[in-house]
Amino acid sequence: MKLDLHVHTNYSHDGFSKIVDIIKVAKFLRLDGIAITDHNTMAGVQEAKKLAGKNFIIIPGEEVSSTQGHIIALGISEPVQAGLSAEKTIEEIKKKGGLAIAAHPYGMLFHQSSVKDLVKRLKFDAVETFNARTFYGNVRAKKAAETFLLPEVGVSDAHISEEVGNGVTVVEGKNVDEILKNIKAGKTKVEGMNIAWGTVWRFAIKRVLSAISHRTSFQ
Repeated sequence: MKLDLHVHTNYSHDGFSKIVDIIKVAKFLRLDGIAITDHNTMAGVQEAKKLAGKNFIIIPGEEVSSTQGHIIALGISEPVQAGLSAEKTIEEIKKKGGLAIAAHPYGMLFHQSSVKDLVKRLKFDAVETFNARTFYGNVRAKKAAETFLLPEVGVSDAHISEEVGNGVTVVEGKNVDEILKNIKAGKTKVEGMNIAWGTVWRFAIKRVLSAISHRTSFQ
């Protein structure tokens, strides 16, 4: 199975693509599924499941904002509260039956909301060793994962549909439970390419226009 495990939709404050368009791109790229990981919400998960159709997997997820950085929750059925410590966030994810994955642990293109060296001492289930929006930080993430024997995943961290598939995780499994089990066991292969600079600028323009529109609506 070839999966993109970190995808944002327009249910995220900084996501700008509808779920239907994201799924179309993913299928065009012949991905087997995606994880919907919007910021601090799971509002788009059910819509994605309805639109996915047969033979396309939707992994329910969330990108949780802990006080010490962003953490991906995969396989949960309800949202995890934002604003907790990284350690407590991981505990809550596991209580809800999910996997806790360190998102872009050593920083990324647009912000520094990353757990950094906490990846070395907290009980993460896996680490994003390839995040298409992260450049030099991927090298440090991979080194940490290898040093501490942590499973590796590859993701796009897509915020617009054209980013989907830039980073993927190859893992066996016929359903969500099997996929998550094999990720936790480290039976993964990571593939990907960094976001193109043209896409960076298109995303940046969308974000600026969105901020202007939001500000204008409250005047």
